[in-house]
Amino acid sequence: MPALDMAAANANPDPVLASKFPDVTGANKGVLLEIRREKRVEFAFEGRRYDDLMRWHAGKVFEKYPQGMYFPGLGQYDMTGDNVADIILVSRSATIPPVDQRIKNALGVTLVYYRIGTFGQSGSIPLENGETGGAIVTGVAPRTFIAPKYYYFPIPVSQTTQNPKLQQPYGWE
Repeated sequence: MPALDMAAANANPDPVLASKFPDVTGANKGVLLEIRREKRVEFAFEGRRYDDLMRWHAGKVFEKYPQGMYFPGLGQYDMTGDNVADIILVSRSATIPPVDQRIKNALGVTLVYYRIGTFGQSGSIPLENGETGGAIVTGVAPRTFIAPKYYYFPIPVSQTTQNPKLQQPYGWE
């Protein structure tokens, strides 16, 4: 990672991060947002992201569905970074040709075909706006995060049985 230029970060905070964490304010807003970005990367595969969001009191982030890769629409796409198409996104109603009739890329490798649709349509990759593009979506049902309840865990029944004076915290009664 390159060194963090604190003055530049504070002078021009990332607007995307600022919208995700509206409670971050003050003179060091840009630096705090950059630290949160770095922590997200650091904890990506360590199973600690949830704990970090709870510590920051950022539970509302869980109300938004995770979004996958963005595609502007149907067509061929390079997924390996070598400037050669690897996959092709086709309409959900399209017939995928037999293997010997499929398009090959400049390296002579057959493209992998994916049908595009919207969330809930079987047999397709769901994009936000269907065939006109968008990010891959994982759900559409509303999600809620109830604060302060979800910032605490309920006390296990085994513990309240042993000590009846224990009371459940914030909404777990």
